[in-house]
Amino acid sequence: MNTSPEAQPAAGLRQAYIDLSRTKAILTKAIEHLPDGYIRLGLAEGEAADALAALRTARSLLPRDVASAEAEVNAVSGMSGDTVTSALGQIAASATRTSTSLVAAAGCSTLPSDVLACLDAALHVERLREQFA
Repeated sequence: MNTSPEAQPAAGLRQAYIDLSRTKAILTKAIEHLPDGYIRLGLAEGEAADALAALRTARSLLPRDVASAEAEVNAVSGMSGDTVTSALGQIAASATRTSTSLVAAAGCSTLPSDVLACLDAALHVERLREQFA
């Protein structure tokens, strides 16, 4: 197991990317499922996309980490409409956890690109969370 100082922020980045990928997929699926989905959830989906884009600029986020998030996206694509609707209720709590972990990863990181990516993504995640407050 890698216990180097760089391993902790990298693990946080990886988990945040996976969680945000799932959140974005849920939002996208809900937009398709709900009659007023885009009106209600379009801004939140955009914030999730912006947070993911910010995280992709981090040097510690490896291509395999981005690829592993596809499993979460694929799992959401198989959800029923009712399951997606109930998953929407968990987005605020998930966003709070993700934002907190991103700020913590920024504080532990020694790479400026990772610090900036984490803080930029945390900003977008907080905006996403506000859509569900």
